[in-house]
Amino acid sequence: MILYAHLHQHTKEKEPLCADAAGHLERTAARAARFALEMIPAGAPPGLASLAEDAGRLLGWWHDLGKGSRAFQSYLLAGLDDAHALERRGRVDHATAGAQHAVQTIPGVGLLFAFAIAGHHAGLPDWSGTGEAVLKQRLRKAIEPWQEFIPPGLLTAPGFPRPLPLPRDAFACAFFTRMLFSCLKDADFLATESFMNPERAVSREQAVPSMAELADHLQGYLAAKFPHAVGTVGRYRAEVMRACLQAAIEAPGNFALNVPTGGGKTFSGLAFGLRHAARHGLRRIICAIPFTSIIEQNARVYREAFAPLGEEIVLEHHASLASEETRLATENWDAPIVVTTNVRFFETLFANRPGECRKLHRIARSVIILDEAQALPVSLLAPCLAALRELVRHYGCTVVLATATQPALQWRESFKIGLQEIRQIVPEAAGLHAALRRVRIEDRGSLSLEETAALLAGQERVLAIVNTRRHARELYQSLAARVPGETCFHLSALMCPAHRLSLLDHIKQRLTQTSQPCRVVATQLVEAGVDLDFPVVCRAMAGLDALAQAAGRCNREGRLPDLGVTWLFIPAEAHFHPAGDLGQAAQCAQEVLALPEGRADCLSPAAIERYFRLHYWQKGGETGSGWDRPSIMDCFRFGDRQEPFLFQFRTATEGFRLIENRERPVIIPWDDRARQEIGRLRALHHPEPALLARATRVLQRYVVSVPVWQHDRLARALAIECLHERFWVLLDLARDYASATGLRVAREEGCDPADLIV
Repeated sequence: MILYAHLHQHTKEKEPLCADAAGHLERTAARAARFALEMIPAGAPPGLASLAEDAGRLLGWWHDLGKGSRAFQSYLLAGLDDAHALERRGRVDHATAGAQHAVQTIPGVGLLFAFAIAGHHAGLPDWSGTGEAVLKQRLRKAIEPWQEFIPPGLLTAPGFPRPLPLPRDAFACAFFTRMLFSCLKDADFLATESFMNPERAVSREQAVPSMAELADHLQGYLAAKFPHAVGTVGRYRAEVMRACLQAAIEAPGNFALNVPTGGGKTFSGLAFGLRHAARHGLRRIICAIPFTSIIEQNARVYREAFAPLGEEIVLEHHASLASEETRLATENWDAPIVVTTNVRFFETLFANRPGECRKLHRIARSVIILDEAQALPVSLLAPCLAALRELVRHYGCTVVLATATQPALQWRESFKIGLQEIRQIVPEAAGLHAALRRVRIEDRGSLSLEETAALLAGQERVLAIVNTRRHARELYQSLAARVPGETCFHLSALMCPAHRLSLLDHIKQRLTQTSQPCRVVATQLVEAGVDLDFPVVCRAMAGLDALAQAAGRCNREGRLPDLGVTWLFIPAEAHFHPAGDLGQAAQCAQEVLALPEGRADCLSPAAIERYFRLHYWQKGGETGSGWDRPSIMDCFRFGDRQEPFLFQFRTATEGFRLIENRERPVIIPWDDRARQEIGRLRALHHPEPALLARATRVLQRYVVSVPVWQHDRLARALAIECLHERFWVLLDLARDYASATGLRVAREEGCDPADLIV
């Protein structure tokens, strides 16, 4: 009997399940073995590379063994071309067979393979718990016979059993399992695509420049764009760039790029990454950034730099529009430069869903630049830093902690979960901070909304940064009532990215013309990496690292004859105070400001160190549980001989949330390009996945994310419509989207989206 893996939806052509090199199992195995081998660096522990390669091959052979059952073949040959959907509904299970075979064939390490095989459609499972989906129950499950027509050669495990060349560390073993799962899922997807859609598969094979070619191109671009270092700030930026290029020759590991705001981290960090990757055979640069506003700006800057080399060089990934079928460009991060958010990056490292995990193996052997790394939530520091250690120790990554203040994540006696052996890229960082000091801080105490607006109205050019959307909107409205409308602007994440970027360009243009007043009220989305330069900045109380970032928007280019001024104030209204980690950071900052070092200079190294000691290093408590409030690390433990790996992958994923409040996207038809793309979607009844993928790439620039309850309210009010079961589009732009403040949102008791940051 000939076994088949897939039936083409349109041609009804059947793909063989196993047929020497042409079968789905063999083709998936070849890809998975290659992906697994490629993710292990040359300096890894002995035996890890060969283990990974052999494991990837076995996962490919065994992942679809259940398709050898007569039940599955009957469903497939009856014309039900989506047997995977049947599995999701519980009618056909073709993953459990391979999981059971792995455990029976390879004692011990076979259980790690079973996690990956059992989860290759539904996601990495928990070992134990309630319900039939946990792996412990699935390994006992009675399934349809499947062995009859499978070639015996695919059922063997050459080279096994063998020891696992990883430390006696449950987290390391679980991470290895997750990486193998990523190799399997990406290989399975691409092998299936090559049968279902060979044209799209061929389009993926486009050649891209090497890391060395990208590094040379960037240096040429920067030399042409900035031929001379102008002024004190320009000279120090040139010094930072030279230090980055010199440090790039050092061996992979942990680095710190400690440069004050305005010191040129955006291009210097990328230049380091490209040269370092070219020198050491690393595969891509991943820039993880706290705020989408910075991603929008950095991705645009990078795209402009590499435009002559093609659009595929820079991948911007932060919108949540894509589905399983449309995440072609983003699911596996197969691009030389990836710009993404901290949320996407770290939640990928702890994901269990196949779509999210596909990209994980491509993070291996990358340069990971964490912009403003201290923005990670204190309550998840332990798992975040554990994952970074694994990427460096076993998967050849280099991690760059790029920060405007001193590194907050470095190991010390009071912070033993910190990263060790961090090398400073810029020598004498303290001297650089002193040389680039362009601002003085003034504490204005408590200010009401009206008092703050009056203070801003008295300035021709001023930037006010507050902690919540609601505060930004109401302060802007109060200010706009006092000054001419064309001189006052608002920025928050209630405005879609295309709108924000357009407004930022307008603001920058006004700032270049000395005669034009410019007053801006914004959330903290402008605080890191957004290139604004005001003589006066007004900052609502926040952490000292945030204050340092705000000060970086003041006298940024050092053009003022004297120091710029940054006012710090506490909102008199309690409902404008930030909650959660932001609130705790603000409280720690207030404590430091009351101390001698804080009163003398709240941005001095001594004050910043005291702040980090309060906010990060002492929050773990005696047991360190404060650095892992959801107990993510407890989800990965060793057991006994009968149950050796007590891994709770699904539970860890559910607990690991960098942002507690889940949001949903609303597409804003803000300009002609957005409206044209939305019109195309409306006109298509059954669009191909490639067309949906194109729409996703275009429309991510027009997304505003809102809490689930707000999204539901908009849907009930028929203010948004859903196209093709995934694109939620705002219907009445004039009614529901203000040109000054963005999406109009309603308040709900105890749940106001305007209270959210950015």
